[in-house]
Amino acid sequence: FTTHLVVSEDSIYQWNAELKRQGTLFNPYIEVMYPYNPLKRQFVLVSVKVSPHAVLVRMGWQLVGSTCLIFLLGLCLLFQIKTILKQRRIDELRKSFVNTMIHELKRPVQALKMCIAFLNDKSMRTDEKAMDEVIHDSMSELDNLSAYLSKLRDMTRVDDEHTQLSVRTFDIKTSLEKLVRLYHVPEDKDVAIETHFSSETLVTADPVHVSNIISNLIENAVKYSGKSVHIVVDCLLQDHQLMIRVADDGIGIPVSEQNRVFDKFYRGSNLPDRSLPGIGLGLSYVKLLVEAHHGSISLNSQAGKGTTIEIIIPQ
Repeated sequence: FTTHLVVSEDSIYQWNAELKRQGTLFNPYIEVMYPYNPLKRQFVLVSVKVSPHAVLVRMGWQLVGSTCLIFLLGLCLLFQIKTILKQRRIDELRKSFVNTMIHELKRPVQALKMCIAFLNDKSMRTDEKAMDEVIHDSMSELDNLSAYLSKLRDMTRVDDEHTQLSVRTFDIKTSLEKLVRLYHVPEDKDVAIETHFSSETLVTADPVHVSNIISNLIENAVKYSGKSVHIVVDCLLQDHQLMIRVADDGIGIPVSEQNRVFDKFYRGSNLPDRSLPGIGLGLSYVKLLVEAHHGSISLNSQAGKGTTIEIIIPQ
């Protein structure tokens, strides 16, 4: 600090000690005026410079501790917000899942009740053609119900354990041709399925799961399309990899939704008919089976032009 005598130019100056804070935030100093000789209007002016650096050094531990606490509180707040949003999304998914399952299970149950009511009528059981149609419809609805329950079982099991595989070598061409031959085409649809294979058709994977993968992709291609749909299925072996590609000319998927189609229970917003059966497990189920084979899945789609899904399974 520095000191010097100053003569006041104010003749009526009140001779009391004063303290003034001067300077800026980064260059502060304090002035102290103290009476020295009232008769000659002299006082001592003491200027004391304050070093912010020295203050910060002396308060270093307090500042570091405060900063850490603020950072920790911020992380806790963000984690709490994330947890609340996650719980809200889970609650919405739960409500949507329950409503969808009620709707999906109600349809086959109602159909089976009608079939049983028909069979309970002795007079109508004499019509063999009607009997065949009723039995065919009953088997179809039971197959749909079994497929829903199987998907639910596999999707819930993945939370507890890995999907069990029964890997062996099989002819994928034979399996796919059988799948296409036995595929039940809806009566209101015109479906054309084209298949392509490489010269080598023996692959190593779980034949049941691979059939389920292709079946789900074909089912989605048929379901999310217009009255007529052309589906191309490629099964090619190259560079020790099995590449399965399913392409269609259906309604496609908007770009904004393409990152969410593999989520559980998610259904697109551009469905041609909201009453279409489905619980949003198709692609998530396919992804689960592909990852169980240590493979990868990718999607390329344009709204109104179609969708192509490509799967790579190591060999």
